[in-house]
Amino acid sequence: MGFLDDMELDDISGEAIDYTIPDGVYPMFVTGSKLIDHSKKPGIQQWQITYTVSEDVEDWKGSTVSEFFDLDPELPDNRKAWLKRRLVSLGFDDEAIAQMEPDEAIGIDVTVGVKNKKVNGTVYTNVKSVVLGHDESVEDEGY
Repeated sequence: MGFLDDMELDDISGEAIDYTIPDGVYPMFVTGSKLIDHSKKPGIQQWQITYTVSEDVEDWKGSTVSEFFDLDPELPDNRKAWLKRRLVSLGFDDEAIAQMEPDEAIGIDVTVGVKNKKVNGTVYTNVKSVVLGHDESVEDEGY
């Protein structure tokens, strides 16, 4: 008996599953917010934010998309501005930003614009915009 016998993999397909969310704008909420070690920059952390599509979106409910922000103090100001814009779009002001912990973002309702991009045969679903609240009036801005 092998170590995988209890897994009952005989009837399971080994084909790749497409987890991409089509380009567009979706009501979501923050379900993950954590610090992780940067995979390509030793000693540098990243902030990973995970958004989950609302149960109101029949075809994609429960689907997730994440974005990552480098927390390298040596980043140029234009890259730091990207992080600051995200924090503001999540409803944090300067005072809250100075004191916040990653888990404080969990549960925030947002409207997220996503855009898929194919790189070397792999499709990545990228976060293009985040607006506080579930705002049905947010347009698809050409995604």
